[in-house]
Amino acid sequence: MLRLMVILLLSTGLGACALLPEIGFLSPPLAEQPYEIKLTVSVAEDINLDVASRASPVKARIFLTEPDIDFSERELSEVFAFDGEEVNPAPLMTVMLRPNTSKVLLLSGMKSQTRLTIAAAFRQPYQTRWLASQIIEPRDSMQVQAAVTALAVEIGGAQ
Repeated sequence: MLRLMVILLLSTGLGACALLPEIGFLSPPLAEQPYEIKLTVSVAEDINLDVASRASPVKARIFLTEPDIDFSERELSEVFAFDGEEVNPAPLMTVMLRPNTSKVLLLSGMKSQTRLTIAAAFRQPYQTRWLASQIIEPRDSMQVQAAVTALAVEIGGAQ
């Protein structure tokens, strides 16, 4: 009889544990909680000038990673895999940014991925700030502004 009571109590307790996340008492780990970012990138009209001072499109890579993954010590050739090697972690997306335009990108990630990094393959990368990175506070849906100017990639505040 005691054995039956213990089994009944354990099964009831385990069943209640499964309900805890659904009623808000337990949350799944951040690595299992998705969120979306609406990233708006504004591109200046004088980016990536050639020798004749004509603006040119620039390739950009967007990364959404764990906060401890920092691209600031990497070379441009590593981030854009000019040598054919895979970039680790892989970019969330690669886009071509045209001068004097604005582009809206929808990024999906997990709430444990709080470092947003944008890299631009400028023609003269060592005369520009070609990489920007920012820790963001994830919410279910959010907006982030970024800009690519003649001299830098910049990430603004998150909303």
